Amino acid sequence: MLVQMENFSLASMQNPLLQWTISAPLAIQQHYQTNRRRHCEAVDCNGRQTHDTPMRKIIVYAIGATASLFILGYTVHMFLGGLVSTSAEQTAIAVVVAIGAAVIGWMTWDIARRK
Repeated sequence: MLVQMENFSLASMQNPLLQWTISAPLAIQQHYQTNRRRHCEAVDCNGRQTHDTPMRKIIVYAIGATASLFILGYTVHMFLGGLVSTSAEQTAIAVVVAIGAAVIGWMTWDIARRK
């Protein structure tokens, strides 16, 4: 089926459905700009409704922080394992993980302060 372009005119723009399809993206863009903060919390990047509760975010961030500290401690073990005594290695791991926990705690405090 071929579309004949000579039949297209501005008079066909009087169709309400066609007018809506042209003006809808502008209306949606204006709506999101005026209500940006509310939409950023309730809608993800693809426009789908999200159900992120504060508790869910805390659980996800806690899992990420715990995994990061574990990997940080393991990294120290990989660097120092076999080069120094076991007690020195455990002390270094404890110091580095404590510093990492302090940094994660500071970042958490900063986020809570800004919200």
